[in-house]
Amino acid sequence: MLLHRPFIAALAGMLLPFAAARADAPVERAVLSYDIHLGGLNVAQADLTVTLGSQGYQVESEVASTGLAGRMMAFSTTSHSIGTWQPDGPQPTLHRSTSVWRGSQRAVELVYDNGDTPRTVVSPPPSSEDREPVPEAARAGTIDPMSGALALMRSVLGEAAPAPIFDGRRMYTLALGEVMPAQVESPAYSGDGWRGVVQYERKFGRAAGRSMFRRDTGIGEASIHIAPGAKFGVSLPVPVRIEVATQSVGSLVVALTGVRVLPADQEALRPCTSC
Repeated sequence: MLLHRPFIAALAGMLLPFAAARADAPVERAVLSYDIHLGGLNVAQADLTVTLGSQGYQVESEVASTGLAGRMMAFSTTSHSIGTWQPDGPQPTLHRSTSVWRGSQRAVELVYDNGDTPRTVVSPPPSSEDREPVPEAARAGTIDPMSGALALMRSVLGEAAPAPIFDGRRMYTLALGEVMPAQVESPAYSGDGWRGVVQYERKFGRAAGRSMFRRDTGIGEASIHIAPGAKFGVSLPVPVRIEVATQSVGSLVVALTGVRVLPADQEALRPCTSC
């Protein structure tokens, strides 16, 4: 499966709850915490702060390497997405991401104020990585990784077209396969839930070189386990386990370790000007 650095952004999106708040519901806020294991070793931790209201949403994610294995491939990523709910799903207004990967600093800003195609600021530019460009026409109608996964997984119990996602360097789609009732398990939850498959397909933005996460086809999938949100005191389903088979080092496993519900805050969805 093609994941490498885009996995960090896609992962953050895949961890999001699966449904928008009801029109009459108060603003909901929660912190979801996850451990990330590679080949049986704990390599990173992730915290996602999710804020959902009847008109809009915000998602903040922090992912950082940890432990000996994490220091060998040190990385950290902080991302922020905000947007509004439209009849056909979430529509982002701003996405920002900053990261450090093995000492190299990277940043992306996507601003959705110019019709269907986001204004893009990327540092360093994709060309510096010997990466094929994403045609401007292909960017039309795309959304950022966290908004894209949220759009896809809002319909966890129904059907949805693949979500077109542009992260500043790559364009790909995520599609949710059939979701079935099942027993699911993680350090934070064991009991009734659902299991499904998230399908990934790279469209544009391939980089030169190879990665332990990448297959030449640019097509892959991850298994996902989901728990009822009511078990944690929230109204939305929560992903409790994501597993991806890598090219050479075993499975990449993301496991829920805790959920912390925050006090409702009607001010939390005000437009972010400094994030």
